[in-house]
Amino acid sequence: MLVYQQQIIYQIEGTSADLRKVITITVEDLLGYHFYEKNILDRALTRGSYASSPVHEKSRPKDQDLYVFLGNSVLKTVLTDLLIRSGLDDTDDVKRYLEEACRDETVAALVQDLSIERFIRVDPEESRQSSNMPDNILIETGKAIIGAIFLDGGYEAAEQRIKRWMGDYLP
Repeated sequence: MLVYQQQIIYQIEGTSADLRKVITITVEDLLGYHFYEKNILDRALTRGSYASSPVHEKSRPKDQDLYVFLGNSVLKTVLTDLLIRSGLDDTDDVKRYLEEACRDETVAALVQDLSIERFIRVDPEESRQSSNMPDNILIETGKAIIGAIFLDGGYEAAEQRIKRWMGDYLP
């Protein structure tokens, strides 16, 4: 299991170089959810290209594909539930809100806003292709994270995160 954290060192202006503040940021802090089963988080952040890389020939980690599939369904289910509970009772209205909230661009922007790109495990070749993380990786990882939270903490945990992250798309 990997520890997903990054230390950020801030230089405090107007002080000696010795006075620095070190902050450890974990992917769980960024997500606002702490996993009971860390291996679920590991899998959600592991791309297929990384898992199938020749480097992992002896012990292949599981990739995020199944969680992407689950997360897509959970996202739509939770948003539909929230929309209905908010008072929408017309199918066309619910579909319109869902189409906007579940757009690939929306999910990619969510992952960028959460600043978790640096924790996504990709094959080095895949990461060298561009200075920015490709949208398809952000989209799939966003959905995998939602699926992982659902698996780890259940419907209520997924609902809380989705409500917090996508509240702007709710009436």
